[in-house]
Amino acid sequence: MANNEQFPRFIPDKPTGDDVFEGQSQTNLAKNICEYIRSNDLASSLSTGKMPRIIGLEGSWGSGKSNVVEKIKKDLNEEGYYTFTYDAWGHQEDLQRRSILETLTNTLIEKNILRGKVTIKMRNGKENLAEWKDQLSLLLSNKTTTIIRSQPKLSGAAICGIILIGLFAILNIVIGQMLDGDDFKLCLGWAIFIESIPIIIGVGLATYFRIIDKNWDRVITLLTQNEDNKVDEQFTSSEEPSVMEFKNWMHAISSHLGNAKKYKIKKVIIVFDNMDRLPSEKVMQLWSAIYTFFAGSEFENIWTIIPYDYRHLCDAIYERGNDDDIKDKSKFKRFINKTFPVVYTVPQPVITDYNKLFNKYFEDAFGKEEHDQKHICQVFMLFHINPNPRTVISFINELVTMRFQWPDKEYRLQNIALFVLKKDQLLYGGKSLDENLLSDELFKDISSFYPDQESVRTQLCQFAYGLHDKSLAGELPLRRLLSAAIKSGDSLINFVDKPHFISVLENLLAKEVTTESLDKAVKSLSTLEINSLLEEDKEVIQKKWDRLANIRSVAPCNSMQFDETLETIIYHATDLRVRNMCISYVKAIQKCKFETGSAYFNVLNKLKTCLEESGKEVKFEDVIRPIILEPKHFVEFVVAAGKSYNIYKISATNESLNEYVFSEIEKGTEKIDEFVELIYKDDTYDLSDLRTKISNIIKAETDIKEPRIVSYVNRLLDEGDGIITTRFTSNFITQTIQKIDATSTANIEKRGVEDLFAMSLADGHDIANINDTIIPRIADCFEKYLDYSFLLKQYGNQASAYRLLNIYAIKNKLGQTIDVEYTVKNIMVIKQNFGLDYSELFSHFNRWEPEWSNEDEAQYSSYCLQDLFNIYKEYPGLLTNSIINLGVRAFKKQSKGFLYRSNGSLNIYWSQFIQTFLGTDFLPEFTDNLYEELKSLLDKVINTNRVEHQALLNKLLSAHKDMSILTEYLHDKLNNTFAKQQYQLCVFKVFGELLPKLGSDMDNNTARGLISNFINPAVTDKECAQIIVKHKDFYFGIMAHCKEMCQDILNSMRTNTAVKDVYSTVARDIDVLIVSDNKKS
Repeated sequence: MANNEQFPRFIPDKPTGDDVFEGQSQTNLAKNICEYIRSNDLASSLSTGKMPRIIGLEGSWGSGKSNVVEKIKKDLNEEGYYTFTYDAWGHQEDLQRRSILETLTNTLIEKNILRGKVTIKMRNGKENLAEWKDQLSLLLSNKTTTIIRSQPKLSGAAICGIILIGLFAILNIVIGQMLDGDDFKLCLGWAIFIESIPIIIGVGLATYFRIIDKNWDRVITLLTQNEDNKVDEQFTSSEEPSVMEFKNWMHAISSHLGNAKKYKIKKVIIVFDNMDRLPSEKVMQLWSAIYTFFAGSEFENIWTIIPYDYRHLCDAIYERGNDDDIKDKSKFKRFINKTFPVVYTVPQPVITDYNKLFNKYFEDAFGKEEHDQKHICQVFMLFHINPNPRTVISFINELVTMRFQWPDKEYRLQNIALFVLKKDQLLYGGKSLDENLLSDELFKDISSFYPDQESVRTQLCQFAYGLHDKSLAGELPLRRLLSAAIKSGDSLINFVDKPHFISVLENLLAKEVTTESLDKAVKSLSTLEINSLLEEDKEVIQKKWDRLANIRSVAPCNSMQFDETLETIIYHATDLRVRNMCISYVKAIQKCKFETGSAYFNVLNKLKTCLEESGKEVKFEDVIRPIILEPKHFVEFVVAAGKSYNIYKISATNESLNEYVFSEIEKGTEKIDEFVELIYKDDTYDLSDLRTKISNIIKAETDIKEPRIVSYVNRLLDEGDGIITTRFTSNFITQTIQKIDATSTANIEKRGVEDLFAMSLADGHDIANINDTIIPRIADCFEKYLDYSFLLKQYGNQASAYRLLNIYAIKNKLGQTIDVEYTVKNIMVIKQNFGLDYSELFSHFNRWEPEWSNEDEAQYSSYCLQDLFNIYKEYPGLLTNSIINLGVRAFKKQSKGFLYRSNGSLNIYWSQFIQTFLGTDFLPEFTDNLYEELKSLLDKVINTNRVEHQALLNKLLSAHKDMSILTEYLHDKLNNTFAKQQYQLCVFKVFGELLPKLGSDMDNNTARGLISNFINPAVTDKECAQIIVKHKDFYFGIMAHCKEMCQDILNSMRTNTAVKDVYSTVARDIDVLIVSDNKKS
């Protein structure tokens, strides 16, 4: 590299004739065209046939058509061909034929190709002989007519001069008459003085103009009264050479070249370049002229080459369709064929040609030391898959321009290249420059080439905005986008990851947010997920939320509404700012005009809900302020708020409230009853005046628009605990209820209808087919009008009010007092009539505990019903336990033999009672009278040799605790009964469990009697065998008194297939009793 070479430098965007492609495709094309020209000229000279001397050179914009022409020029220059290039684009505003002749001829004259004199036939038919320059001047001469019209313009100085002259003439006449007159004589001195006045004034003006203007122009004008100003009007007419003149001229040039044997240049090649860049009408005009004059072969020594872009020429000549395609390609092709006998196409380079092309131009511009060259080439090829030379040159020159603007090394050339490549997208991409700079599309498909994208993005911002301040460049696009987003309430999510986001956002929120723009700013900031930020960034954003809360605190409130902005700030600001803001907000809305009390409640309730759900440590009670409302608004508020109205700190004056509520009740206003229900227990308000007025209109029973409301309010305000004393009469209730369809849900859903129905039931009038949805409401109030004992005795019919109300009361355990005796005696009837389970009945009735008298004890069976013994025990409670205890009291007073009637049959009532309750908490152990009854049962087993009442006997045997009472009885039976006589196995099964309690200590005779009569018959019965094994000590102890007598019994125990398995558990005990001789055998 030469020492004087300076980089970077621009690449000339003009054809040089150098083929930079590796395949030398342009060189080959130029050679072919040159060969065609030579061969055609040779054929013409030999008169063997000639072709029109016009050549089409097809190629896209920037593909190198001009470079091919330049190579043709170089190749043919030494062979007597001069190439003249006519820039059609540069002469588009000129007259075409005139411009072509003028530029062509002047160039040929300058190049000394046209010299000497020439004869040319003029338009008028005469031939003119002159030098080429003179001929050209004559041909191109214009006829110009110039009209000059001068108009004097009077200036101030000229006017003053005219006035002075006129004044001088008048004074001269007057003074002359005065000097000659007889009546009035004027002395000569005065005459001279007066006559000199214009001269004095003129001298004064002249001096003044000279001092002011510092020249004598206006002084001269004053003296001459002439002005040099004038207006010139010039008219010029020109005309273009005619077709005949053009042809004659071109023939003259061609002939001159043919006759100039001694000169070097013998042929001229005219190149019409850049024609496809002209507007449509210009293209058609020029194309028509070219076709007219050059498409034939009239000019033997003049060649014409027309480079053109097929697509752009199509656009200029023919209309494109909606599919961006030429409507009639074949028609255009015929147009080309008609014009050009031969068309050459500039070939498309291969990929290696592209790389070589780029690298050559790049090295020409930046030298070979630029280390970003390969990187830039690769990125460039991604954007321009098939670049032409002009595209490469344009890109590199723009790169050079940018490098001159940003010469510092910190600005990497590869970043500058990216800006150049992306410039159109950034500036004209459909979005704003800021959006395009921040878009991820910026690095689409090239992200691998730019790993540090944010630093690259910052430099692109610097290039785009011309900023050398790096920090400002990084913030500027983001600032604009964020400002627009905040002002329109758009999301900030897409900006979170952008550099400088927090600092820019902080600055914008501090400077641009006002009370007018607060809503949009809050909406926009709420889209930011604060938990995803760094701790220091969270603190910054939190402070901004607090600032927004402060702005909201001073913002005006013109309507009774809870806006979304307030809610959002509550969720995001700190507790202190939220508290202050809410206090200000409450104060503001309390000053607004109240349309309805419910509207005020809705606002406060939303505020309360928002505070609770936000998790802030700000209590609603701390921000709400007391307010006294008009009675109307107070009623509306309470109805809307329900039971929680007190927490909103609203109130009304007591006197006005009583008056207003009574007037609304008289009118029958809807929901006034609901208001009374909500407030009648509030000690803040004394409704005694209202209660008195309600009682008075009930007694009068006149002009009552809504009896249900009056009844309902009257019940609520009643201070008694029992049945209401002031109520409508039976006749009034009957007439009122007749107007109500008890089956319709719509008619009974209003408050107070239940009171009317309850009064009707209290009067003894059942309501048939009543809608069951009102039953719960009647159940809540019926005891204000009738006693529950009375209701329980009214069974009613299917779907009637009495029946449904009773069922509901039982299931929900309603009612204060009942007739216990009636209830206990008729419990089964109640169950049957109401279709309820005992579980439901006793769950309800067990709330009462009756006190039984001696008379009740005597009628125990009427209260403690045999059929319900197990039911009583299954559902314990005050009532059922009391009933059972009543039976126990009666049971304990029964005399001996009470288990059997006089006819010898078992007393089923007491038998069932014992089996049910003996061993329970009610009858935990034997009473004295039960032992005697047990002995009677055991005697009956012995006497009848069977067990008749097994369950009762088992119950008694399992429940008795004190065996001492039965010991004497069992000894008697053992000695006098079982030792002497055999009984059925059923007897053994009863007494076999009892006798072992006496032990086996007895005399041998008794033992042998028991072995023979009691044990031996039962040994082979399986159930009896189990009893023997269970009490082995007793039975084997008896057999030990006489082992020889027991050998057969013992052998049976071991060998009898029915019982040997049972006795196998006591085999050792059996072996002990077997005599040794038997063992040996």
